[in-house]
Amino acid sequence: SGQLVCLVGNSEGRLQLDPSRSIEVASPGSLSACAFDEEGQLWFGNNVFAANQVGFVSQWQRPEEAVITRLGSVGIGFTEAIAIGGQGEVYRASDTAGATSLLSKYICR
Repeated sequence: SGQLVCLVGNSEGRLQLDPSRSIEVASPGSLSACAFDEEGQLWFGNNVFAANQVGFVSQWQRPEEAVITRLGSVGIGFTEAIAIGGQGEVYRASDTAGATSLLSKYICR
């Protein structure tokens, strides 16, 4: 759907999606990953259908007030996952149709 959807705990102690709390960050079929950094900033990564763009969402706790910052395209291949390091590094894993995934590191400034 291209939306980041909030996970909440239910009365049974399980996580479930809360579609009423979502933030659209990409077109359908192009959102590939999300991650939090050490400061609680929400990051997202898109696949090749959205030019492998990465960005972050400020004020994500209140989706109606969310601010999306797109940092641009990074890397090659088809993004599978992202992780954010302690100094703001973006680690991006992508599928290059080979035996192993390509992992790359970027510093966004």
